[in-house]
Amino acid sequence: MGYAPSLVEEIFAFQRQAYPRRRPDWIEPRWRWMFLASAARLDIQPMVWLYRSTKGVVAHQGAIPVRLQIANEERVTGWFVETMVLESVRGK
Repeated sequence: MGYAPSLVEEIFAFQRQAYPRRRPDWIEPRWRWMFLASAARLDIQPMVWLYRSTKGVVAHQGAIPVRLQIANEERVTGWFVETMVLESVRGK
């Protein structure tokens, strides 16, 4: 499933669990900058993919949208910056 504003609390709970060594006060602003602000800058939907179980978000992959120049053509593509699956569900 893709990003939806209704998922932000689940997403941040996942981030805290998946990255316990990250500064807690940086989790939300960092995530918002990488995925929401970067998508808004190019006027596209956030490039975020989530896997949810009954316990909430358990896996995440995200990309920062970037413009790519190919000859005379410009395309929007994603620069993958974060992929994580909770330890408890890896290999299942």
